[in-house]
Amino acid sequence: MCTNDTQSMDHSQRHNPSTMSTEHVMDLVEQSWGRFVNLVSRLSRLLHLREKWEQAKIYAQEHPFVTLFTLVMLGMCSVPIMCFMAFAFGTLFLTFMGFLFVEGEQRRHLNLFIKYWYRLFCPVVLVVESWINHILP
Repeated sequence: MCTNDTQSMDHSQRHNPSTMSTEHVMDLVEQSWGRFVNLVSRLSRLLHLREKWEQAKIYAQEHPFVTLFTLVMLGMCSVPIMCFMAFAFGTLFLTFMGFLFVEGEQRRHLNLFIKYWYRLFCPVVLVVESWINHILP
């Protein structure tokens, strides 16, 4: 019974971001990246993407007008999407930064921001959080 408690505490401490070392985090990031690359290569082989890409290049060389039309349409359709994304993320970023600096308690809010928002988007934030904790006592 005592060993199970010890094992569960070790497991919780290993996955607790405040006790993780930078090397451990980097190992986790490298393992995740390796699994991602493996998955992409397996999907590429399974879906025969290389062969389809070669066929698409041949079609584009044989039909330049269709290729030009398609590229122009994709480019023109992506302009409003990119404008919206830039506005949305810019507004989100400025809102959070304004909240952090206007509120006054920058360190506490910065930690909350990192823990609950950035962790959803990138695993590298664990390294950044550990650096911040080392820089700011």
